[in-house]
Amino acid sequence: MAESHVPAPAYQAAENSPLHANRELYTRIGSTTSRESIDSFVLPVRSGRAWTVPAGHICRISTPEGPQVGDLNIWSLHNPRERFWAARTRQLHRSHVTTFDRLWSCLPYLRPLVTITADSLASYGVDGVGGRVHDLLGTRCDPYVNKMLTGDDFDYHCHSNLTRAVMPWRLAESDVHDVLNIFQVTGLNKDGQYFMEPCPAKPGDFFEFFAEIDILCALSTCPGKAEKIKEAYPDTPKDKLDFAFVEDIAKEGAFDEAVKSDPPFEVVIHTASPFHFNVTDVKKDMLDPAIIGTTGILKAIKKSAPTVKRVVITSSFASIIDPSKGTRPGHTYSEADWNPVTEEDAIKNPANGYRASKTCAEKAAWEFVEKEKPNFTLATMCPPLVLGPIIHYLNSLDALNTSNQRIRDIMTGKSKDEIPPTGTFIWVDVRDLALAHVRAAELPEAANKRFFITAGYFSNKEIAEIVRDAYPELESKLPSKDTKGGERPAEIHGYDNKRTVEVLGIKFRSLRESIVDTVKSLQAVGA
Repeated sequence: MAESHVPAPAYQAAENSPLHANRELYTRIGSTTSRESIDSFVLPVRSGRAWTVPAGHICRISTPEGPQVGDLNIWSLHNPRERFWAARTRQLHRSHVTTFDRLWSCLPYLRPLVTITADSLASYGVDGVGGRVHDLLGTRCDPYVNKMLTGDDFDYHCHSNLTRAVMPWRLAESDVHDVLNIFQVTGLNKDGQYFMEPCPAKPGDFFEFFAEIDILCALSTCPGKAEKIKEAYPDTPKDKLDFAFVEDIAKEGAFDEAVKSDPPFEVVIHTASPFHFNVTDVKKDMLDPAIIGTTGILKAIKKSAPTVKRVVITSSFASIIDPSKGTRPGHTYSEADWNPVTEEDAIKNPANGYRASKTCAEKAAWEFVEKEKPNFTLATMCPPLVLGPIIHYLNSLDALNTSNQRIRDIMTGKSKDEIPPTGTFIWVDVRDLALAHVRAAELPEAANKRFFITAGYFSNKEIAEIVRDAYPELESKLPSKDTKGGERPAEIHGYDNKRTVEVLGIKFRSLRESIVDTVKSLQAVGA
């Protein structure tokens, strides 16, 4: 029987070839503890940004919220004709790059633009279907291929994001080139066809490189979420479901074009900012997007959408509660309460930052309506912890919203030995909250009112008990009845949701219904 043939790599380099990075040197560069941060920024999902990295500096790209892929372009800063060459890099190294691989420039330059110094996903290897991470096989999504495949005009693609990002550097669409698709898992099937798999990145994963020359980088965070929504509702006509691209909600005039519509509309619902604590700059990452984003959309509506009659803003119980008072037995929270947090308090830690962002943003909205007397009335919604089944697309369970993670952790065994503290002891089901938004948009009597939307008390221990009772097949993964932690305190503040019940007519779901439905939805995506 003939031995199986293992083909050798086509490109073999001499020992002293620049193809081989000095591993000892780049290990020292990658592990140094004496770094000084020069700049940092958070790139919102479905947007793009360009930045420079001087020679001898390190650039780290991370995933603070978990799964997220991005298309990376690189140019020589002083000569944009010298640019990253994905095909040659693929030939010289491999189809998916990792630590000590180099990203090479095009002809006639052919030199390393950067050397990869760290990759938290280096151990991913080859998965069960042949997928690998950090892709050089494919390229960026673009509106032209989308038009060819579907017949639809849809211009929120990585190609478009990259084009917009490099315009301030006097580059054009034709300067955008093949990419390194960071954090993307891809491969070729048995027929040699390109496939993509869910991103494996968890919060805090990173990809890091050392700039060999002065470079210009541009990154697009993949806008695929909009496409996933369209796929989930294939029979919805374009005039009922469409998208507008807002690159940075904290920029002046960011919403001016987005609120223009033909036919015009009468209602705007401005939903919650992301709830997570993976931030490096509280003001830039939390306060500014919340406050400027809220006032920005109100300004845009007044200026460019005169047909709008009602704006509904998702605020939070964080704008009501005074956390300095603890569980505050004897006090009943209602719409009359305001969190006394200040911007000075906010910068102390991300938790304070989140509460301040919601409080300051909601106050700014009410001040705008009071001073500007716009063409619309306002309603704000103040929910506590939001639980409930998921219907949106998830790359993986690591991308699950923060509030539902406690349910995931209980049902998958992560909380088997100890139930974590509950934190906030009141909750609402996402479906009831959604209905409350619709009622607040439709009902005349909801105009210029604040709504505290809660179904009542809960605890993590109660969640575990419901899962144990409703899903006995999960018992081996669940905390036992005697497992400590997650209890509700004997004495706790009250809540007054009378306005929500009477004005909006909301009949709240039980905790059991919410948890049972949530577990079922999580099982459907692999929990």
